[in-house]
Amino acid sequence: PLQPLQPLQPLQPLQPQPLQPQPLVSDVHPCNGKQAQESQTGKGKERTTVMLRNLPNNYTREMFLKMLDDHGLMGKYDFAYLPCDFYRDANLGYAFVNLVDGKAVDELWKIFHGF
Repeated sequence: PLQPLQPLQPLQPLQPQPLQPQPLVSDVHPCNGKQAQESQTGKGKERTTVMLRNLPNNYTREMFLKMLDDHGLMGKYDFAYLPCDFYRDANLGYAFVNLVDGKAVDELWKIFHGF
């Protein structure tokens, strides 16, 4: 036999939580290649991930990696992400590259800034 439905309990109002301050994000400045201020949480850690923008939409991952390698960065990066729109069969025009050290970051900026 079916059980009768229990009456719903009234909802308790949510208590607002105080916002936590976010740490400053540190990165290499695209114009001068100098290291920005260290963040509170990242003291002593070197920033090595770079976002490249305004990439040609027709580049495939292989073409993008070949471009990096052809400009002297072979072996100086360990991760590259080129997001793609599979409906248009094209990339989204930006990529993330993680380089092995800060020296490689400086080299990438010298090569590709204003490219």
